[in-house]
Amino acid sequence: MLNAFIPRDDAKDFIKKHGPAIAVSWLKGTWVVRGDDSFIEEHPTCGYPVAFHTKYYDVMLDGKLLDVGNLPDLPASALKKVEMEMKSKEGKLKVNLITKPVQIPADVKGNINPELTILLTGTPPKDSGAKTSIWERRGNFDGFSWKNYTICSWKWDVDDISAHLKEVAIRKDHSVRINVCRGVPQEHIDRITRLMKENGVTNYRFVRQ
Repeated sequence: MLNAFIPRDDAKDFIKKHGPAIAVSWLKGTWVVRGDDSFIEEHPTCGYPVAFHTKYYDVMLDGKLLDVGNLPDLPASALKKVEMEMKSKEGKLKVNLITKPVQIPADVKGNINPELTILLTGTPPKDSGAKTSIWERRGNFDGFSWKNYTICSWKWDVDDISAHLKEVAIRKDHSVRINVCRGVPQEHIDRITRLMKENGVTNYRFVRQ
């Protein structure tokens, strides 16, 4: 789906300085190429529409430049491939939206890692600078040091762990490993168990330090 974003005259300066944009959405199964990264979209939708400001991007549809003021009525289901961040002759980044059938190479994989490791520290580590006792890392990992994980949270702060659990649950081959540090209270274990069930994760296991 294509949508035009044109700042109003009373918009804030930091919004107006970037100018008009073309917002693009695509669906599950779309082949996406962003620079050197190439993947098949596994989410039902791409999450949020990606806004390409025409000040910085030339947005093309099957090789033809799009006009932000005269966009075609194009459903997200029409996109077969999205090519992003390629340099154009004018120095802008080029985006090419492809609706023609494409042959996806066998080595191009999906963009959801079916494995997720969660670390429960019990209390926020004193030197972490983050007030959270839960951390996450993509893939299967056996470490118990918060320094090897990214900041996460139980809900609605930093990166909500529920969002990551929902991603993993989309995959039929999903699995979650929960590393439990020494001294973690039972209420934290009960809480993460509830979140697993709420987010549709069935394949998970606890590993104690």
